[in-house]
Amino acid sequence: MAKTRAIVKRRKAIRNIRKITRTMELIATARFKRAMDRATEAEAYTRKIAELVDDLSRSGLERENHPVLPPLAGAEQERWQGTTPSIPSGRFLGAHRRYNW
Repeated sequence: MAKTRAIVKRRKAIRNIRKITRTMELIATARFKRAMDRATEAEAYTRKIAELVDDLSRSGLERENHPVLPPLAGAEQERWQGTTPSIPSGRFLGAHRRYNW
């Protein structure tokens, strides 16, 4: 009799584990779909930002005439010529305040 009871208890435990696993799969699927939707929505924004940065880097803006940036000299100027500046996403703009970077 005890053996039958143990089998029934084990089957019930397996059924509960199956339900929990199924629920976790559904949650993961929903999170993945939400992340994909956000990435798809941000694609046009990212493309436009890349175009803007590319246009700015090709605009021929002289650093000597820039009101904020100091002019580069010699090897430093050659090193930075033709590079495209990187712009971090908004999510990390305040990271240096939180993590003392």
